[in-house]
Amino acid sequence: MKKKIKILIALIVGFALAMLLMSVAIYFGYTNAYSTDVNTLTVKILGMPIYELTKSGTEYIGKSIGVYMGAVCGICMAISVGTLFDGFDCLCCVKQEPKYPMFCS
Repeated sequence: MKKKIKILIALIVGFALAMLLMSVAIYFGYTNAYSTDVNTLTVKILGMPIYELTKSGTEYIGKSIGVYMGAVCGICMAISVGTLFDGFDCLCCVKQEPKYPMFCS
């Protein structure tokens, strides 16, 4: 039961980090669009287009690209759950033989 709760918390944290990452990227996309005055701008994360800005008069209208936004969420959630099982604190364990000796100094 405790393991399921940890996984659920990791999924929630991964989702929250994905939302934060995408909102920051979209913010900088709007900033870039207004400063360069382009007609269209695509906001990308890891090469995936997540948001498209189109100029309408003097303002920009945003349109989300849901499939890729979902992919970014999935990647962040997978990384978050992955750190549970193969966490950063297990890279160089003091009590055990190092799992990844290349990271130990």
